[in-house]
Parts: sequence; structure tokens; C-alpha cells
Amino acid sequence: MTCFQLPPSGNAVPVSFLLEAGDDDFAGAFSAHSGYPVERILLASSGASALYIALRGLAALNPGKRGVALPAWCCPSVPQTVIQAGLEPVLVDMDPATLGYDAESLRQVRAARGDGLLAVLLVHFFGISQPRPAGDWEGTAFLRDCAQDFDHRFDAEDDAACFYSFGRGKALNAGHGGALCLPASGPLLAACRSAIAELPVAHDRTLPKAMAINMLSQPRLFWALSHVPFLGIGATVWKKTMTFESIAPEFHAPGSACLEAYLQRRDFYRKLIAKYRHLLHSCDGDMVFSPVTGSAHMGLPTRFPLIVRDPALRNAIFQGINSRFGGVTRMYPDILPALAGAPEDLGGGREYPGATRVAGEILTLPVTAELMGREDRFLDCLAGILEANGAMRKRSMAVSGTDGDWTPIRRPSRPGLRRPTLFPSA
Repeated sequence: MTCFQLPPSGNAVPVSFLLEAGDDDFAGAFSAHSGYPVERILLASSGASALYIALRGLAALNPGKRGVALPAWCCPSVPQTVIQAGLEPVLVDMDPATLGYDAESLRQVRAARGDGLLAVLLVHFFGISQPRPAGDWEGTAFLRDCAQDFDHRFDAEDDAACFYSFGRGKALNAGHGGALCLPASGPLLAACRSAIAELPVAHDRTLPKAMAINMLSQPRLFWALSHVPFLGIGATVWKKTMTFESIAPEFHAPGSACLEAYLQRRDFYRKLIAKYRHLLHSCDGDMVFSPVTGSAHMGLPTRFPLIVRDPALRNAIFQGINSRFGGVTRMYPDILPALAGAPEDLGGGREYPGATRVAGEILTLPVTAELMGREDRFLDCLAGILEANGAMRKRSMAVSGTDGDWTPIRRPSRPGLRRPTLFPSA
């Protein structure tokens, strides 16, 4: 027993950095990072709260419309938020190759719902940007779920609002907070401001919470926590009742420190993802592939996804990596209607073959600060497992550079900001 386990995600931040690097202008820092003007950013207690605000704003402008289309495989907090907003989740099948919607399934939903479809969620799983579906969608809004795509930036040609999460295991890893970003001023922004004004203010002690979350990301402490059954670390749980609040006033300093830490480590994550992609390019795509390798438009994922068709290979990767390093997960274990605690009428008894395949075949590789200094050994172990199971066309060492189709992300400038460094020798 190694008593060592990498967390699957999260940019762990040293306590000293949390105490020294923050300031009270998180909104300005996040605006510089995301490209959205401060006046069009609404800060909430979580990504789910940000989604709730968007849905309440849309519902206020479109009385009578209740349907919200979303993937049949995703975090259960998404449909639960839709339900608590007084709306109806409408499940849509998925394309395993892209983790986007299956075009025919979405077309059928559109045809069946007609004018009753309020919104379509475009979920950026693992940082993969999802395009707006083709066709006439007049009267239906689009919302981008960027909980797993922290580097998504404002696009003046995109009229979809988007929301982010700053919770545990996300790129910010602050343990609290989320943001709803509106593409323009106008009725929707006004309606969302009215919706957030009706919410209570969160009173979380955000600095102690952020310190605890980041300290417990250390592999030996994370191993100990994950072996305490009642904590449910890594479990997908359907929460029957969720709380929606505006952001805690104390969040800004630890939040800005977590953002600064992420910006300082982003180059490491970019190179790590490039190594994962390079290794997958050497594999037999009929046995294992990643939707990330086929995406030309993506940010840095919070985890790196693999679709592994062969159960024996899938188990070999899961057991082989986790026995030495940890960090590999099966993500959400089933489609939404099959999760314990799901509403009985969710999905209407329909089948979702693409989403079911994703749920059964997906594995995720860790994208975490705790992998720094261990990444080459981790990749060599993974390559050995793939080669031993006949999944590699050729043995390939991972490279430290970026793939040719990787788009570098510009670090925003914040004049006058004192930046403590995580890398004093650099």
C-alpha cells in the first residue's frame, strides 16, 4: 500500500500564496482573464447558482417556455438546477466522438418541443468548445456551461451567455464561487440582475475553506480522505435540494490568489495536455481515443478524457495507473436517468445510446498541480500499459512542446499588481 493518491483535478495552491497573493479586485482579474466587461459579470456562490440566475432571467423574459435541453450524461447538479428554477430538463443524446449533442437527437427534441424550448445548454466538457447547432433556433436561447472550460473567452460574435465554476477540483480550485457572463447589455442582463438580487448572500468563510481544500489536495492527505467511506470523495451524488446564493463578500482575496496561481502554472498544464495528446496520436484509435485530440477549439481541460472501447484495456489503465499514482477516474458513472436519486420521470423512459456509451467507456487522466515533477513517470507508466495491451501503433515518448494546433492563451495584463511567484528560482 503506497498511501499516495493524486487528485484527478484542481490547481492546488500553497497556503502562503493564498495569504499573500490575493487582493479585493477579483472581478477585475476575472474580467481580464475572460474578456467580459466587469459590468456584465454576475458573481454567485457556485456554478450552479450562476446557471440558476441565467435560467430565472430567461424564464422571466419568456413566460410559458419551460424546456431546457441538456446532455443525457453530465453532472446531476445541472438538471437539478433546472428543476429548482421551475423548468423542465429535456435530455438529448450525445456524440461520443465530440462529447457534443447527437445532431439527430437534438433535431427531434427541437421538433417535439417547438416554441416551448426555452434554452439549450452547450456543455464544454473537458474544455472542448461546442458550436451552436445549425438550423433555425429563433426564440430559443443558448447557454454555455464553462464549468470545465475556465479559459473560455468572450467572443463578440457569440450571443450565448456562459457560466463558470470556481469550486473544488476546477481550474480555480477555490472551493466557492461561480460567474454568469452576459454577451451584451439589454433585457437579459437586467432580468439576471433582478434574479441575483433576490438571492441571499453567501456567508461562507472562503479563505479557511480554500486553505483546507488546497492543503487536502496533497497526495498523501488526499489518499487518506478518499479512504473514508462516509466522505464520498469522488462520488457522483444527486442532491435533491441545492442552495443558490450570490458570492460571499470574503471571496475576492482568496479567489484572486487562486486565479494568479493558475496563471503562473498554466504553461505546465498546456505542456501536460500536449504530452497526453501526443501519446494518444500514437495509439490505435479503434481501441482508445480522446475527443480532445480531434478538437481544434479548446481550452485547458480540468481532466483529460479517454474513450476506451475495450473493457479489459479500460480496466488495465484504471487499475494500473491508480495502483501507482491515482488520479484516473470514471467520471459520472451513468446517464442521468440511471443515477441513484434521479427523478423517476427524467428522460421519459427513452434510450440514449451515445451518452450510455460515453458513461461506460470514459476514463479521465489527471490535470493537477500535484502531477508536477511526476508527469514523465506517469506518462511512461500509461504508455507501458497501452503497449502491453496492444493499443499503441508505435512506442512514442511524450514531448514537452505543444501540438501544432494548440492555440496559445494570452495572459491578461493587470498594471500595478504585485505578483508573488510560485517559482522563486524561475
